[in-house]
Amino acid sequence: MYGPRLGAKHKTSLPQAVGSTDSVGIRLRRRREQLGESIDNVVRETRLSKQTIEAIEADQYEGISSDFHTRGFLKIYARYLEFDPVAVLEAYDRQTTVSRLIHSGEDDNSDIVPNYFRAQPVTSTSRGLSPAQTFLLVMTALIIVGFMLSVNRSNETRPDVAARPGVSAPGTPATATNGGQVPGVAPRGGDGSRR
Repeated sequence: MYGPRLGAKHKTSLPQAVGSTDSVGIRLRRRREQLGESIDNVVRETRLSKQTIEAIEADQYEGISSDFHTRGFLKIYARYLEFDPVAVLEAYDRQTTVSRLIHSGEDDNSDIVPNYFRAQPVTSTSRGLSPAQTFLLVMTALIIVGFMLSVNRSNETRPDVAARPGVSAPGTPATATNGGQVPGVAPRGGDGSRR
């Protein structure tokens, strides 16, 4: 799919001349040119867009949709150029961390510490419920109330059954309503005749 270059068994690390400050994009472009590959060939073989290749070679990663996609595209491009993708991503991480520190105005102190390792202050707004949590809470309450109302309705005695004389409500014995006699049947005498 990617041609013979991506199937190569030998991967090289991302070379950088001693004392050089070349960026990842510049080193990838130089490697492409050394291999005699045009951007159109790279596009055809890797299926990356021409704009993506140009953005990577110009170190304009903000033009790519997300850091996740940028990292994936760098891996594909690194494999095509017979570089070790891990080395390329490590160089990219170093480059973008330094760039963030420079643009944020923070002191470097020769320690490059990503922002996610720094303590973040707790704000009072972070303790509230999100709209999704509020919606789920309200829906759960409505479901519980609806269930309780349906159970309560099924337990009520039907007034038309209980109001008829001589008829007991379902589940109650006949003896409870008319002294043990079955409604509509006259008591019999000892000789079997009706009284």
